[in-house]
Amino acid sequence: MSFTPRGLTLNPDARLLGEFGVERLSNLRYRNGRLDISVSGKGSKVAAVKVNGRTQPIHAPIAPADGTTTIELILK
Repeated sequence: MSFTPRGLTLNPDARLLGEFGVERLSNLRYRNGRLDISVSGKGSKVAAVKVNGRTQPIHAPIAPADGTTTIELILK
C-alpha cells in the first residue's frame, strides 16, 4: 500500500498473502474515512480492482470518500 496526494495504490504480494493467510483488512483509518480491503482469487497478479462494487483501472490511485470505502482485489 502506498499513500500519495491523489489517493492510495495497492500492489499486493500474493506470495506473502498466502503465506500469512491474509484475505481481509477491515476498519483501516485513512484520511477522513475507513477502508475495508479484501483479496480473492489465486495467483500473483491483480486481475481486477473494485471500489464500492465498481470496477476501476488496476493501477489508478484510489481516492476514498468520507465514511467506509470497500476495496476488492481479485487475483489471477
